[in-house]
Amino acid sequence: MGLVGGFSLESFMLAVLYPVLPAVKLGVQQYREHNQAADSLDRQKEYCGRAWCSAMAGSATVSELEAQSRELQDEIFEHRRRNPIMPDRIYRWMVKKYRGHLRKAALERIDEALTSINRRTSTNP
Repeated sequence: MGLVGGFSLESFMLAVLYPVLPAVKLGVQQYREHNQAADSLDRQKEYCGRAWCSAMAGSATVSELEAQSRELQDEIFEHRRRNPIMPDRIYRWMVKKYRGHLRKAALERIDEALTSINRRTSTNP
């Protein structure tokens, strides 16, 4: 009795299924690692946003901001240590693709910081 293409269950498993299992296992492992890396980046982004908001609101002291910055740097380091390095070709392509977005976001943050500082200095002579 044949299963697929005249293979018996035993020969199908030996000839088709078992040889592809390592590739499937690697694929699942890579999928999980990439999801964990994405979750880590999302947590870093949220943490950075909260720290930025507290800095702009003036509700955090300098020492609190320094501690938050240190924690963020530690998390970034751990993320880079745990995750695979991006190949140079992909990195160069990504940098070219997102350079304008990054510059615009940085300029927006600078404007936001200057506005916050000016607002605080004008209300507290």
